[in-house]
Amino acid sequence: MPFAALLAVMLVASAAALQAAEPTALAAYRSGGFAAAEKIWRTRLATEPTDWIARHNLSLALAQQERPTESAAQAAAAFVQQPGDPSVRWHFGHSTERGGFASPTLAAFLGSTTRHALASLTSPAMWQVVLIAAAFAAAGAGGLILWNTYGASRGSVRWVAASVFVAATAASALATSSLLAYGVMANESAVIVARTGTLRSIPTEADTAQKTSALAPGALALADRTFLDGRWIRLEFENGQTGWVRKEDVVPFWK
Repeated sequence: MPFAALLAVMLVASAAALQAAEPTALAAYRSGGFAAAEKIWRTRLATEPTDWIARHNLSLALAQQERPTESAAQAAAAFVQQPGDPSVRWHFGHSTERGGFASPTLAAFLGSTTRHALASLTSPAMWQVVLIAAAFAAAGAGGLILWNTYGASRGSVRWVAASVFVAATAASALATSSLLAYGVMANESAVIVARTGTLRSIPTEADTAQKTSALAPGALALADRTFLDGRWIRLEFENGQTGWVRKEDVVPFWK
């Protein structure tokens, strides 16, 4: 009970702080204080990386400061977290065009294919929930069909169970297709490169003899390791290439 009470107090305090901070950030943005608004929204995202509203607003603040690639990366993350919001979707397309980049996986969502239109109905996180729920529903319906076959043998039960099984199978197929459409972005460790940088073989800038390669904004990767309290992040790309970058060079999709 004391722990529950402390948790409740902390939640209320956090909500109050957020309500106080959000108007401050909006006021700063509307008055032209884009750097101040950026700082507030970054602070918010440091503790709540899946706050798509703060991420969308941060993208707008970065765009106002003429930082197009960083703005596009934040807009991409906001879109993946909340693809159904019209404002987020529009700004995602606009900022991607201004930033001058889009990975093939992201660019596909700017097209008009039925598969990606269905996938963008909700986020990868929600599609995973749909997939799990569909699996449970299909298993339950299958069990009910077996029970009815060898037990009650009621036509109405058979019809209902078969309908649920078919619907669950269809939902599972749609969820799987949607998750595959999001690709690496459906992974909790997914990140997008926010600005031109350097991919290093070891997490330091002091060793000039190390192997390096150019890192273009818009590239998608998985962040599989950190170093120096997260100041360096190791990226793993779909082609198998790995390397280290500064934390500020990438934008996480989920955490």
